[in-house]
Amino acid sequence: MFIDEELVGRQEDIELFNNIGCFDNLEGRLTVWLTINQTPKLRWEFEAAKGDYSYNSLYLNPPPKSLTSWEGSNPHFILEKPKVTFRGGRRRQIIGYAEQALYGNVNSDAHYFEFYIPNSDFMREAVGGDLEAIIQELKTDHITAEIGQGWSIEFSTNQKALDWLTPEKQNRGSMITWKINLYQTNQASISIENLAVKSLIDARQLISNLCLMLSYANGGYIQPVYGIARKFVKSSTSEIHMEDIAALAEAPLIAAQEELGQGFIRLFGIKDLLEFIKCLPSFQRMLQTNHWLEKWPLILEWYFQALPRLSGRRRNVLMPVVANALGTLLENLARLILVDEEPNSTLKKENEKLTTKLRINALLNRIGILGENQLVDDFVDIRNNSTHARKKSIILTELQQWEVIYRAVQWVDEVILWRLGYGGQYRERSLKINRGIEPRYDIYKRDPSW
Repeated sequence: MFIDEELVGRQEDIELFNNIGCFDNLEGRLTVWLTINQTPKLRWEFEAAKGDYSYNSLYLNPPPKSLTSWEGSNPHFILEKPKVTFRGGRRRQIIGYAEQALYGNVNSDAHYFEFYIPNSDFMREAVGGDLEAIIQELKTDHITAEIGQGWSIEFSTNQKALDWLTPEKQNRGSMITWKINLYQTNQASISIENLAVKSLIDARQLISNLCLMLSYANGGYIQPVYGIARKFVKSSTSEIHMEDIAALAEAPLIAAQEELGQGFIRLFGIKDLLEFIKCLPSFQRMLQTNHWLEKWPLILEWYFQALPRLSGRRRNVLMPVVANALGTLLENLARLILVDEEPNSTLKKENEKLTTKLRINALLNRIGILGENQLVDDFVDIRNNSTHARKKSIILTELQQWEVIYRAVQWVDEVILWRLGYGGQYRERSLKINRGIEPRYDIYKRDPSW
């Protein structure tokens, strides 16, 4: 299941396994494919050659407990949670899908990892669609960022992937557009014996957390579909080489390219992206609290509903839907910041009693943004008209109301970025201009423990 990097980037089916396998008590030919487009999935076929086979009993029995390579194979191949969709036929064929495919010992210690991720639209924004220009600006094609605990990531894309993401192309589905290498920060100066190690499962969890944070920047869910673990090994002649020891393929929940919204990363914001990735330790600490762990998935869902779509993609055009999502977002963020994370019990109780307008104003004041009172009043009126049957007269044109909506999207961005401790530029949300701005919030108003 160790597959070539060029194969991973293709849109067609990639064959992961084609050999003798076991389906519970049956033995036969097992073939497994990883499909990237239109949506990631793991598809398998099994033809029974040995063992008792009963068409009727297979339908009556519970789902298979195991679908693996044959017992004596090394390294071992396992399909996690295989689901059967077809049984029978003259070929004694069984077909289905699975959540994960594991190859080798995924719990073994390793030094170096590679992960492949589809639909990273924030990369197209960050490089402005011109990879060569960014390489010249950074004077390197190795884009790296430290993410804490002695580990760093090196990430890359290619011009073909950036071109595929271009909105004008109106491509649909998924394609690998981003590669992450995870390694120990100063491994060049450390002996093999002293190198930090992780298992592929642990590394996958770290990259999953990173992708959960980057999904916010991407305007839609991203996760890796394939990962590989490598280990430095010293030969009998003391030469050091790298060996593949485990691999993992899966079918995660991601957003199709045409469903991605326009995230906060500004055009040509590669340095801002690097600054955002450095927020990962803060994000991980944030998710260690029950209130953020519970709310972050909901915040992402509401945020994706509220984000503007780029030209040529399916766009959020119904103002009531967008306004409702934004209102829910801001009220929940206000609850998290002003109540759940407020150490002063008296102030906590006072904040709970605030009306919606006062709550949003208090939230903006908390992060250091002042002078938005009229815009907050206008937004709450638009949101209430979107929610309730009884309408209030609003003396704003539809275009002016959309400008208020866009400013509310920016408030959400500013609250989240402030909470994460982000210090770079971000996109100014406006119908009229498209530029990056310096933070309007006060980073020093954050709690030092965050």
